[in-house]
Amino acid sequence: MGKRSRKKSYSRHNDKVNTERIVEEEMIDLEDTAEDLKMTVTEAEDGPDRKNTDENGSTTIPAAHEEAGEKPADDKTAEANTSGPAAAKQEDSEKDTTGEETSEHKAAETETPEHEAEPPEGKEEKDTAGQPDNKEDKPGTKKSKKNKVKKEEKAEDNDEDLYKDEVYKDQDTSDDDMVFLDISGDEVKIITPPDRESAGKERKKITISIDTEAALSWLFVLIGAAVYISLTFNNNVWLDEAFTATLVRTDMAGVLERSMADTLPPLYNIILKLTTDIFGYTVPVMKLTSAVPMILTMILGATVVRKRFGALTSYIFIPALTVMPNMMFFGVEIRMYSLGFLFATASGIFAYEVISEPRRKNWILFTLFSVLAGYTHHFAFVTVGFVYLFLLIHACAEQRKFNTERDRELHPIILSSFAKCLFATFLLYLPCLLVTLRQFKSVSGYFSMPEVTLPVFVKYCRYPFTVGFTPLSIVLLALAVILLIRLVFRLFGEHTRDDVFALYCFILFYGVLLFGTVVSKIMTANIFVDRYLFFALGLVWLFFSIEAGTLKKPLVYCIIMLELVTGIYSYTQAFTSEYARGADEMTAWLNKNVFEGDSLYTLEDYEELAWCLPFYDDNLTNYETLDEAVTAAGGNNVWVAVMNGYEDETANELPKGNPGYAAYASELEDAGYTLEYEDVFRFDRYMFKMFRLIRQ
Repeated sequence: MGKRSRKKSYSRHNDKVNTERIVEEEMIDLEDTAEDLKMTVTEAEDGPDRKNTDENGSTTIPAAHEEAGEKPADDKTAEANTSGPAAAKQEDSEKDTTGEETSEHKAAETETPEHEAEPPEGKEEKDTAGQPDNKEDKPGTKKSKKNKVKKEEKAEDNDEDLYKDEVYKDQDTSDDDMVFLDISGDEVKIITPPDRESAGKERKKITISIDTEAALSWLFVLIGAAVYISLTFNNNVWLDEAFTATLVRTDMAGVLERSMADTLPPLYNIILKLTTDIFGYTVPVMKLTSAVPMILTMILGATVVRKRFGALTSYIFIPALTVMPNMMFFGVEIRMYSLGFLFATASGIFAYEVISEPRRKNWILFTLFSVLAGYTHHFAFVTVGFVYLFLLIHACAEQRKFNTERDRELHPIILSSFAKCLFATFLLYLPCLLVTLRQFKSVSGYFSMPEVTLPVFVKYCRYPFTVGFTPLSIVLLALAVILLIRLVFRLFGEHTRDDVFALYCFILFYGVLLFGTVVSKIMTANIFVDRYLFFALGLVWLFFSIEAGTLKKPLVYCIIMLELVTGIYSYTQAFTSEYARGADEMTAWLNKNVFEGDSLYTLEDYEELAWCLPFYDDNLTNYETLDEAVTAAGGNNVWVAVMNGYEDETANELPKGNPGYAAYASELEDAGYTLEYEDVFRFDRYMFKMFRLIRQ
């Protein structure tokens, strides 16, 4: 019989004195029983050759055998010698003294037979005379000392010991030999190993699994978000930003009225108005409003794109949304470009989700993002229109496969589903469409975009890859062309649906370019410019990422390193532009010298200054003619802003040398006015001189 280990486990039951006493008493009884079992087993294993029984039934071990190290008799000899009246007497004696032995420990003990071998010479036999016949009362034994200690602990009523988890376990025992206590109220129950789990005593290992691929994707999102946020803490704005920021400097009704008078949809202006009302009317707040959609697009890359196309595609796509050309510039601009970028990109992503898993949720998200793109910018909606065209082509191709009901289950993207989606999109976009048609009536007098000639068209074709540093731009363009050629060759062989979608993402950009060029030629005014292609760039870089993600990992890492180099250059350019010196100095000068009622007149009607200066100081009001400015000012100051480069100058003197400016100065003198030079200022990408108009 092997050794048994003991494990004592307790559960804290505050304010339950009875339970504590029961636990202590049960533990003492359990130890006593186990000690008896251990001693009995030891005696049974030692055999009769090591035992002598005195007159009272107590057993001693002959010293001769112990000192000589002689092995006891085998089990058969022991069994032969454990019989007779003496054995029965010994069994009755142990029952009277302990009363807790089990049946297997009730074997009788006999005296040493007369024919037992004599102990070796030179060894003394231990004297057992005078020993008490009760094992429990045997002085000096381990059991007696242990019982004494337990009783003392009970007398002291030490609460702390009751709640300690103590485990007594021998080295050569297993978990199956453990004894557990189930303390569930006032009763204490010994449970067996199969009941461990139900009693809640088994110690379970807690493991935390981390999805490293998802974690790395989210790390790229955090880095990209930090990049965008770092570009927002400045006061530099340019013409378009000043126009939008001035538009929302009124109540919500005024924002809606001004937006309808503009040529663009109102959604971004409404969102900007809400954020400035909540967080304050400051440039950083407005730039952060534009940065949020870019961050949300990266989150789509870390979630939907990663799950659909794989981790490697996500690793390329998310950084591309930050570091590639034009991303940082339009990503923090106080305009609707980043918001339209989010909706157009999300529309393309969920169009493919509809194809892969045509569930109602994906249809709803696809329709919602498409409509929101229309409420953000007209060319964002044009981009979405080409996404619908792709979905229509796919639906027609799937429809041709329908021969049976089983085919309809396998190819659920049918024309009826697409028609429902298209109809819902039309209904939701109809209010914005009515306003847009009215806005287009004044388009000829508003737009002044450059004509799209052949050189301009070629320039627009390489717009996604133009970094500003020619060698780097060539590398990006060449890599995109290589991936495109590789994709086309694969389409003629074995390919996947991902490959078809990637190709369409690339073609979509040039579809928008062709559409804008043709419409500009048809209309009386050019309404198309390269920045309107920004909404399609998200899908261009999705194509790039899907195809690059199919390469071997070393090549993927090289592409990520290329993105890093591109990002360093792009960030340097964006940081220089956003944190250009002069805006704070100019604002301080305006706050000190400009007062309510002052008028502004910009020479040659420079819109950049006409919109930006009143934004920096709302005391200024710009007028298109000098007479209007003088009349409106009354006795207040009339400030004249002259864009740098319009004339030659010498320090602190009236600029001369430019015929146009000289003619204008002459007209002012004839009218009885002169210009008093104040200072030269710069902000964002502009530099100008400020003059005060003086009546002679």
